[in-house]
Amino acid sequence: LGDGCIARHATLHGFLVNGKASKLQAGNGCVAQQCGGGFMSVFGGDMHVGDRCIARDCGDAHGFGVRGAGSRLAAGSRCQSSGHDQDGYHCEDGAALTVEDESCAQACLGSGWASD
Repeated sequence: LGDGCIARHATLHGFLVNGKASKLQAGNGCVAQQCGGGFMSVFGGDMHVGDRCIARDCGDAHGFGVRGAGSRLAAGSRCQSSGHDQDGYHCEDGAALTVEDESCAQACLGSGWASD
């Protein structure tokens, strides 16, 4: 996806990659706002999001999340995750989450940064 892509009011995640061999690359400045979750990679998916991407007010899920062995999510620098009912950035079950410099998590009801 190119720079500046926006997902608003999606019932599920704004940006989701699900399953082995599934890949999604979002450009710089992409936004997931008021969705069921922000940026999520599960079940072996591979997601890369550019610099200055934002997950805001994404309900009952994580802003940036990755779950399951083999799943990867790489976020660029200065990404923001705020106002979620869960964690700002979350990694679990053998997945890999990398986040570049100067990214922040704020006003999340869960942890800012978490790994299970």
